[in-house]
Amino acid sequence: MSNENLEKNIGYSFKSDELLENALIHSSYAGEVLTVQSNERLEFLGDAVLETIISEELYLKFPDLPEGRLSVMRAYIVCEKSLAELATRIQLGEYLKFGLGEKKAGGKRKNSILADAVEALIGAIFLDSGYETVKSVVLKLLEFKIKKASCDEVFEDYKSRLQVQVQKNGNATIEYVLEGFSGKPNSREFRVSLFVNGKKMAEGTGQKKKQAEQAAAKSALERIL
Repeated sequence: MSNENLEKNIGYSFKSDELLENALIHSSYAGEVLTVQSNERLEFLGDAVLETIISEELYLKFPDLPEGRLSVMRAYIVCEKSLAELATRIQLGEYLKFGLGEKKAGGKRKNSILADAVEALIGAIFLDSGYETVKSVVLKLLEFKIKKASCDEVFEDYKSRLQVQVQKNGNATIEYVLEGFSGKPNSREFRVSLFVNGKKMAEGTGQKKKQAEQAAAKSALERIL
């Protein structure tokens, strides 16, 4: 597929074709084609640029909200799921270059890879045209998420709030493990355990797996706060 179609999807035309090409190279491809560099450095840059853009936008747009609420909103906007949804909308996965193994494994549909590629793309736009231009592109692409982030429903997303809290102490890995379920198909209760850096912190139950995860996150938050 032509990269020009991707540029139309994101609403930005690159001055440097090389920057765009670099943003689309997964590490598995770079490992096989040794003459090219992966998009990991651009991802590193794009991650920081994205966080700055969203932090600035939320700070200016919601002057009466406290830091804690803004942090939850930012986490919702820039989380892996949100960025992967954006990548799917602009068909980014179709333009990524993978090594043979990752291509067979369906890399273009993996949320983690798609989210990383969005950050690499943001880093490339920043280098190509500067902060104000990349800010304009990002805010347009994430406009819906920014609007939705202000809803009370998002603040009641205990998983996002927990992510914000544990990241204050450095990088941490949160894992939700389905321990089992009971009851009939139309009235099942799921049981989930929550681990932070491999240590069990809480449990939660719910009629759906997602509800059980939220309950576990809420329980963990109550222990932390």
